[in-house]
Amino acid sequence: GKLSFFFQAEDGIRDAQESRGLGDVYKRQAVDMEEEQVVSDQGQLWDLHRPLEGDCQLEILDFEDPSGKQAFWHSSAHVLGQVLEIIYGAHLCIGPPLEKGFYYDCYMGKETITPIHFDSIQNAYKSLIASNQAFERLVLTKEEAIELFKANPFKVQLITNKVPEGGRTSVYRCGTLIDLCTGPHLPNSKLIKAFKPIKSSSAYWLGKAGNDDLQRIYGITFPSQKQLDEYVRIQEELEKREHRNVGQQQHLFSFHPLSPGCAFFQPHGTVIYNKLQNFLRQNYRLMGFNEVITPNVFNLSLIHISEPTRLLSISYAVFCLKKKTQFT
Repeated sequence: GKLSFFFQAEDGIRDAQESRGLGDVYKRQAVDMEEEQVVSDQGQLWDLHRPLEGDCQLEILDFEDPSGKQAFWHSSAHVLGQVLEIIYGAHLCIGPPLEKGFYYDCYMGKETITPIHFDSIQNAYKSLIASNQAFERLVLTKEEAIELFKANPFKVQLITNKVPEGGRTSVYRCGTLIDLCTGPHLPNSKLIKAFKPIKSSSAYWLGKAGNDDLQRIYGITFPSQKQLDEYVRIQEELEKREHRNVGQQQHLFSFHPLSPGCAFFQPHGTVIYNKLQNFLRQNYRLMGFNEVITPNVFNLSLIHISEPTRLLSISYAVFCLKKKTQFT
């Protein structure tokens, strides 16, 4: 939800250190901010306790607002990063919010995180949010930021490449964690009432093959345990209806490591497959198309004609045969 009101600085636009904080506005407006999260200043998201810097039209956002939800999950990602530092001594990389939840990438050398680690991660997370840690915004020069993160080469690379010379950047402190971030964030961790790790995977630093291998941990949080329980229930129902599982349960098709990602159609599945093929052929004829059959394997030179080779990893299986590259 949203709550809107107008705030006018008494002396026009003033220095941030002299401006009234939002707490003063709340008192004047008699607003109960116990469950509120962030503020939208004419489209720009703002921390609840960050000083106002001039005249503005404010909207108070909570978890029901999409922008409030993103701030909630962004703050939740910071707490997950804190857990990964505490338990594994990981080098943190990036931890953005997603459409549903969030993840954090970290470097752990040869160590990996699997579902067997989720209980310890969840227990540590619950302990941190219960400690009511405040999110505090700090502004640093580029040199100060590099000095602060000098033990983390991933953060140093981000600062070096993204912060201009003579420029400043913001960081947020939450308990023992200090992380590069533009914000905004929740006032404190106690607003996060329920957390669940979802899955883990590997990733490349900056998404580029050949860079360092990272561990990526996905999670979801909510302002109440009831909301998390409902989310888990829905996911379980969706899993029951997942077509890859249903197809195997009904003996329509199966998979085998000899051909990863390719379905082996069993008798009942073959009946359905042929029915669909016949339906398509009938519509081809109705639309005036003629059917042809082409090879399944081509020389790689063909693909250069139609699209960049860099897309091959997405669309095609590529292999070498007698020193000539082929694709299927």
